[in-house]
Amino acid sequence: ATTMEVVSVTAMEQESTKKKRRSAGAVPRWSAKEEEELRALVNVHGERSWQVIAQQLGTGRTPSALDQHWSIMMGKRGRSG
Repeated sequence: ATTMEVVSVTAMEQESTKKKRRSAGAVPRWSAKEEEELRALVNVHGERSWQVIAQQLGTGRTPSALDQHWSIMMGKRGRSG
Protein backbone atom coordinates (compact mmCIF):
# COMPACT_ATOMS: atom_id res chain seq x y z
CA ALA A 1 0.00 0.00 0.00
CA THR A 2 1.25 3.44 -0.83
CA THR A 3 1.36 6.25 1.69
CA MET A 4 -1.61 7.92 -0.03
CA GLU A 5 -3.74 4.78 0.35
CA VAL A 6 -2.89 4.50 4.05
CA VAL A 7 -3.78 8.16 4.67
CA SER A 8 -7.09 7.74 2.82
CA VAL A 9 -8.07 4.68 4.84
CA THR A 10 -7.17 6.44 8.10
CA ALA A 11 -9.22 9.51 7.16
CA MET A 12 -12.20 7.31 6.26
CA GLU A 13 -11.93 5.42 9.57
CA GLN A 14 -11.88 8.69 11.50
CA GLU A 15 -14.95 9.97 9.67
CA SER A 16 -16.92 6.83 10.38
CA THR A 17 -16.15 7.05 14.12
CA LYS A 18 -17.00 10.75 14.46
CA LYS A 19 -19.86 11.58 16.78
CA LYS A 20 -22.95 12.62 14.94
CA ARG A 21 -24.94 15.58 16.25
CA ARG A 22 -28.52 14.89 17.23
CA SER A 23 -31.12 16.64 15.16
CA ALA A 24 -32.72 19.67 16.79
CA GLY A 25 -36.08 17.91 16.84
CA ALA A 26 -34.86 15.19 19.24
CA VAL A 27 -34.50 17.53 22.23
CA PRO A 28 -37.66 19.09 23.69
CA ARG A 29 -37.88 22.79 24.39
CA TRP A 30 -37.30 24.00 27.94
CA SER A 31 -40.53 24.28 29.93
CA ALA A 32 -41.17 27.09 32.42
CA LYS A 33 -41.22 24.48 35.21
CA GLU A 34 -37.86 23.08 34.08
CA GLU A 35 -36.33 26.57 34.02
CA GLU A 36 -37.72 27.27 37.49
CA GLU A 37 -36.15 24.04 38.80
CA LEU A 38 -32.85 24.91 37.10
CA ARG A 39 -32.87 28.36 38.72
CA ALA A 40 -33.52 26.82 42.18
CA LEU A 41 -30.75 24.23 41.77
CA VAL A 42 -28.25 26.86 40.60
CA ASN A 43 -29.12 28.94 43.69
CA VAL A 44 -28.24 25.92 45.86
CA HIS A 45 -25.20 24.54 43.99
CA GLY A 46 -23.80 27.54 42.10
CA GLU A 47 -23.05 28.12 38.40
CA ARG A 48 -20.26 25.54 38.10
CA SER A 49 -21.83 22.32 39.43
CA TRP A 50 -23.56 21.32 36.20
CA GLN A 51 -22.97 17.58 36.68
CA VAL A 52 -24.70 17.59 40.08
CA ILE A 53 -27.48 19.86 38.83
CA ALA A 54 -28.08 17.65 35.76
CA GLN A 55 -28.46 14.59 37.99
CA GLN A 56 -30.84 16.33 40.39
CA LEU A 57 -32.89 17.91 37.59
CA GLY A 58 -33.44 14.41 36.21
CA THR A 59 -34.61 15.46 32.75
CA GLY A 60 -31.83 13.74 30.80
CA ARG A 61 -30.24 17.01 29.75
CA THR A 62 -26.45 17.08 29.72
CA PRO A 63 -24.36 19.28 32.02
CA SER A 64 -23.25 21.19 28.91
CA ALA A 65 -26.88 21.79 27.89
CA LEU A 66 -27.63 23.17 31.35
CA ASP A 67 -24.61 25.48 31.22
CA GLN A 68 -25.61 26.75 27.77
CA HIS A 69 -29.24 27.28 28.70
CA TRP A 70 -28.27 29.03 31.93
CA SER A 71 -26.12 31.43 29.90
CA ILE A 72 -29.12 32.13 27.66
CA MET A 73 -31.37 32.70 30.68
CA MET A 74 -28.85 35.10 32.21
CA GLY A 75 -28.46 37.03 28.94
CA LYS A 76 -24.79 36.05 28.50
CA ARG A 77 -25.50 34.12 25.31
CA GLY A 78 -27.94 34.55 22.45
CA ARG A 79 -30.38 31.92 21.28
CA SER A 80 -29.66 30.24 17.98
CA GLY A 81 -32.49 29.17 15.72
